[in-house]
Amino acid sequence: MSIKEALNFNSQTFNFDGFIDKNSETSSTILPAIHIRLEEDEVLDTEESKLADHALVFVFRPYMASWIQPFAVFASKNSTSGEDLYRLVLKALVLLEEHGAIVKSIVCDGAATNKKMWSLAGVYGHTDDHKAILNNVMLHPTNQEKIFVMGKLVSWTHVEELFATDSSTVGGLQACSRLTPVHIHPTNMQKMNVSLAAQVLSKSVADLFRYYRTQTEDAALALRFKDTEGTEEIFRLINDVFDIMNGRCRKDAISRDDWEGKKDVMYRNLLPS
Repeated sequence: MSIKEALNFNSQTFNFDGFIDKNSETSSTILPAIHIRLEEDEVLDTEESKLADHALVFVFRPYMASWIQPFAVFASKNSTSGEDLYRLVLKALVLLEEHGAIVKSIVCDGAATNKKMWSLAGVYGHTDDHKAILNNVMLHPTNQEKIFVMGKLVSWTHVEELFATDSSTVGGLQACSRLTPVHIHPTNMQKMNVSLAAQVLSKSVADLFRYYRTQTEDAALALRFKDTEGTEEIFRLINDVFDIMNGRCRKDAISRDDWEGKKDVMYRNLLPS
């Protein structure tokens, strides 16, 4: 996250807060704490004395509780590189394991540095000869267990075709009225908007894929959506898991009373058969 450049003196630790430090275990300007102690021979206008303008925060969140625990904070000049993120994530996994915290999944946004980190971890997705190739698993560095970060064709062009077809109906009546041009052609910031993503990766969109693919009145229309089964399935999967993990909606959130049933749904959807 971006933070305001500022220099403050901490009277409790006698440290100046707000500087970056290049003398750390990573190669970029990042430090393993906000506090930097100035030695007598240090000068404030050196390369190492730049003020931090970004903060990287690691947070642990349990599946079956409402609390969260930030456990690491890093300050840097500009965003942290993908290479450094990868090393920090591996170290975080090891330290959490040493303290009894079991990590089953990792969540982040779609920033370019995060994508670089995933590629270094062996997590990738691309198309090869019109087939989707996806690996959303990395191995835990301490016990080699799988950490989930799903092979039918899944393509964004299916969503574009769905929107174009639904928008061209007579009278302008749309079966999926929540889809707008913003959903189809989002900006870089809009791509990280959870509300927009949830509206696209939803049950209503998945149902519309199935309707167009299986309807018998228009053979040409059904032909255009004949390869959308994989896209429909992953949209339905994300919708179901999102509902289960959505703690803001009490009736759908995980609780001790309904965990077994929701666990079965998650295992059926997420774990390979």
